Amino acid sequence: MVRARLCRGQCDQFAGYLPPAIKAPLLTFDTLLLATAMAALGLETRVAKLRSLGPKPLLLAALLWLWLILGGAAMVHTLA
Repeated sequence: MVRARLCRGQCDQFAGYLPPAIKAPLLTFDTLLLATAMAALGLETRVAKLRSLGPKPLLLAALLWLWLILGGAAMVHTLA
């Protein structure tokens, strides 16, 4: 939701260049490409490999996830 809102806010200056009949399918296609990329990353993940590496990579992933959530929330709070 936030990503779409920020993109639409930045892209408003270009809204006159594309007719709505083209813009709406492009936004849908963009979402499909993003979901496909995220699924591909998830399909490549092997739980057994993660377990063999120990807790450090999972701890780092958790910290990065928390950083993204808090940083995103701070940006939304600041920019909104």
